[in-house]
Amino acid sequence: MATLTIPSGIEQLPHVNAFLRKSIPMAFKKRIHLIELAVEEILVNIFRYAYHNENGNAEVSCQFVKHNGTPYFVITIKDWGEPFDPFQVPLPDLSLDINNRPIGGLGVHLVRTAVDLYKYKRESDINVVELFFQFLAEGMGNNNISI
Repeated sequence: MATLTIPSGIEQLPHVNAFLRKSIPMAFKKRIHLIELAVEEILVNIFRYAYHNENGNAEVSCQFVKHNGTPYFVITIKDWGEPFDPFQVPLPDLSLDINNRPIGGLGVHLVRTAVDLYKYKRESDINVVELFFQFLAEGMGNNNISI
C-alpha cells in the first residue's frame, strides 16, 4: 500500500496529486482527473474544518481491494480532527438557481458522482474516508453507492 502523510494545508494539494499520479495504475489513468477531484474535495474539507485552525495531518493511501468479488482501486483518506462524515451532508438542490442555493454540499456531491463506491467510518479518533474506483472494460461508469 502506497501512503503519503501531509500537514493540513491547501498548499499540499500539488504533492497529493503527484503522489496519486505516481500511484494510480495505468488501467485507471483515464479517470485521473475524477480521482484527483474526489481526493481534493475531501482534503479541502479536512484542511478547512477538521482542526479548527490548529496543526494537524492527513494521510492518503492507495491500494487494490476486492469488494463483493469486484476489484477496486481504493484511496483511503484519514484525519485526526473532529468527527465528520462528509456523506451525511445533504444532497444539494440542483434545481435551484445558483444564486438561490445555500453554500456548501456541492463538493461532496462531486465526490459522490466521481467515485463508484464510498465509505466513511470513525475508528477511535480517526476519520476514515474510502473512495472506490472500479475499472469497467466497457467504459468507465459510476454506480455512486455508499457501503
